[in-house]
Parts: sequence; C-alpha cells; structure tokens
Amino acid sequence: MGKLSSILNPVTFLVMNLGVCAILWVGGIQVNVGELTQGQVMAFVNYMTQTLTSIVYVANLVVVFTKASASASRINEVLNCVPSITDEDNQPVALPKPGNVAPVPALSLSHASFSFGAGAANAVNDVTLELPLGKTLGIIGGTGSGKSTLVSLIPRLYDAGTGSVSVMGADVRTWPLDQLRHVVATVPQRASLVPQRASLVSGTIRSNLTWRDEAATDEELWAALDMAQANEFVRNKPQGLDAPVEAGGKNFSGGQRQRLTIARALVARHRS
Repeated sequence: MGKLSSILNPVTFLVMNLGVCAILWVGGIQVNVGELTQGQVMAFVNYMTQTLTSIVYVANLVVVFTKASASASRINEVLNCVPSITDEDNQPVALPKPGNVAPVPALSLSHASFSFGAGAANAVNDVTLELPLGKTLGIIGGTGSGKSTLVSLIPRLYDAGTGSVSVMGADVRTWPLDQLRHVVATVPQRASLVPQRASLVSGTIRSNLTWRDEAATDEELWAALDMAQANEFVRNKPQGLDAPVEAGGKNFSGGQRQRLTIARALVARHRS
C-alpha cells in the first residue's frame, strides 16, 4: 500500500499539471492568432483542473481500498482466532449464602507463575497466598512488576503457566467463565498522559452501573452508590440515576468517575 501510494499520488498530480501546461501552451498560441480569448483559455483551465482533481480522488480510492483490505484481513485473523481459554463441560460452582462464613479462602494462589510466551521471563513468579472472605489485600510494586498480570489470573484473562489459582475453594479452570467473571468484579483504569482515569461510556449513570447485572433494582444501585460514597453527587443531579454520562465520563470529575466504577463493581454483589 505504501509503494502504491508513493506512485499514484505523484503520477496523478503530474498528469494534472502537464494537462494544464498543455492547455496554456496551445491556448496561448490560439490567443496569439486570435482564435481564442484569454478568458476562454482560463475557463478551460478551470474546467480541466476540476475534472482532473476528481480523477485524482478516484485514484486515491485505490489506496483507501487497498488499506481497507489489509486492515480487514488483520481483523478477520483476530475474529477467526480460537480462544485458548475455554470452559467446556465446566459445571456451576456452589457459592455460600449471604451471611454464611465460607469454610474456604475467598482467593488462594499456590505457586502460581505466568509468562508472556515460551522462553520469556515470568511476569508472575511462584506466588502463594490466601485471602479469607471479608479481608483486604493490597499489592504494591513498581511499573512492570506484574501487579496487573497477577490480578488478571483471577478472572482467567490469562491461565497460570504453573501452579493454581482458586476462587471460593474452586480452581478457576473449573468455573464457567460467565459465573467466574460475574463473581469477580473489577474497577478498570485507562492509562493516559494524565493520571489514570476510570472507564465510563456514554449513556446514563444507570446504564453504566448495570453492566454487571442488567436486572439490578434501583435499591441495589443506590446501595452500591452509597457504599462507594457516590450517593450524594448522584442525588444532587436533577435526573438522578438517569443523568447523562458523556463519552469517557468527561462530565464528571476524576474522583466521581472512580467512585462510579467502584459502585458498578459492587452492584448486586450479594447475588453473585
């Protein structure tokens, strides 16, 4: 496509300019002998320029379609890719009822390691931990230390290369993916040149909060907002839960966006 573009653009403009030069050359001779007027020659040049400009646009379409064809091929490669992470024959995992103390850790990793590709250094190396139900664990470290990769092992965005990852006592490989990713709620952040911002999409506050559970009631939404300390500024909006959200949540401050995404992760948590 690059070679085609480098040839087509100069050639089309060269043809257009040579055509104008030919008109001026022949038209100048005709004006000199009194066959044409200067105005007629200039009008012909303008018509010729308009016509050839359209031809240039058509020629550029060849470049556009070539680029589109290459892009479509790459997109189809992704769409036709067979996922390496599947949940065939996995049966739903029985979860403890709300209020009951689980006899097993909510999360546990046993000598879990993961690397991006064969022969690459481990991004997560031999991690073992247990997190009881109701407890909190903070993971800190420098850029590239594997924090995000470690968290991605929990909802099976990646599978551990060695060792195991368990949620509620069951290895994540035995969970149906829909159930596992309903139980594990995440609050995403998007990297940019400014401090990381929480991800919201255009719509309403309600439509952003119901990603996890489309059937969530208003009471559950308000309970999640209250826990995320977003209740006050949402209630102050005239439309409440139906207040509009611009693309990327640009009509909210950074803290408000963060609290809304935390609330989204907490919606219907007791029914997970």
